[in-house]
Amino acid sequence: MSGIPVDGALIAASFSAIVGLTSWFFTHRQLRQVSARQEWSLRYQSALESLTSRDNTRRQAGLDLMKSLVEARWSSKSDKTLALDAVSLFENGLKGRSTWKK
Repeated sequence: MSGIPVDGALIAASFSAIVGLTSWFFTHRQLRQVSARQEWSLRYQSALESLTSRDNTRRQAGLDLMKSLVEARWSSKSDKTLALDAVSLFENGLKGRSTWKK
């Protein structure tokens, strides 16, 4: 009899299945991270827009949302700086900087 032994075929099929599952796992994880970053970005933009609202309730909601968003792992240094500037305008007008720490 010639060809690949049955044990070899089983090992090859098992290896192929493990590689496929590992690839799927990492791809799925990466897609979840991209989706989470996009959702964070939409909320960040919404918070910035709310901070400029004429409605005090909406501005306060934007402030609360912004404070939680800048602590998220998706927040970059420039995101935090922009948030600090926006919150500073909300809290102090054009006179001073926010009391938040960078």
